[in-house]
Amino acid sequence: MDFFISPQGIEILVIALVLSIASSLITKYTMGKEAKEARAKQKLLSEEFKVASKAKDTKKMQSLQSEIMKSSLSSMRFSLKPMLITFIPFILVFGWMSGNYGGIGTVNFEMDVSNPDLAFFNCPSQTNSNQPHYCNSSHFNGTLTGGQTLDFSMMVIVIPNQTEYKTKININGLAKDTKGKDYILSAETVTVSTGGEPEKNPYYQKENKDVEITPKFLSNQATGAHTTYAFKLTNHLAGNVVTLFGFELSWLVWYILIMLPASFIIGRLLKLY
Repeated sequence: MDFFISPQGIEILVIALVLSIASSLITKYTMGKEAKEARAKQKLLSEEFKVASKAKDTKKMQSLQSEIMKSSLSSMRFSLKPMLITFIPFILVFGWMSGNYGGIGTVNFEMDVSNPDLAFFNCPSQTNSNQPHYCNSSHFNGTLTGGQTLDFSMMVIVIPNQTEYKTKININGLAKDTKGKDYILSAETVTVSTGGEPEKNPYYQKENKDVEITPKFLSNQATGAHTTYAFKLTNHLAGNVVTLFGFELSWLVWYILIMLPASFIIGRLLKLY
């Protein structure tokens, strides 16, 4: 898909346009006579510099460069007033946007094993920032950003119940996104004795596919003292608000892509440049 814009992408587009218009209007109506004269002088000096450059008048160019530098510093000084007016409101808006759009697609999850006497988590190292924030033998939790997959190699160790034909262990959990929507997480580990056949777990017909454990059916033939299983926990929720020419764009990139050309066009229409 070359172009797709989510409802959040439309909201950000509107916000970017509103902020661009507000910023340009504030700049226009806080610029005094001196500021306008300074900008007019800077424009005139630039045109004179182009003429001198074409004529290859080195002495004139050096003289104009010095004046252009002084004029630029003067224009910057006059630009401070609108910046001071817009700084705090814009920071507040950006803080709200970061909180509202920055976590799109992110989920917090918790998982546990149904029978800690027969199975336990082999907790990964806490030094890896992509691994769970907390883990013990029967429970772990963490955060998955949009599109992220955590690979838990050798994560679940199952000790077969020697008095039973087979041992069933459920890995149950729940993920919750920033909007409060719940996603069920569940994988059934079945340790089957020699000659036994794995059983299909019908529960997954009801499971939401946005945040899931794979493989969902963690079965294996087990003849030793224990069996180790690996699985992946994947967040399929998109962490982006717009697709443009095949590129996935976050809220901040999308905002910048709208704000920069909009500010330039509005500024030209208001004769700020």
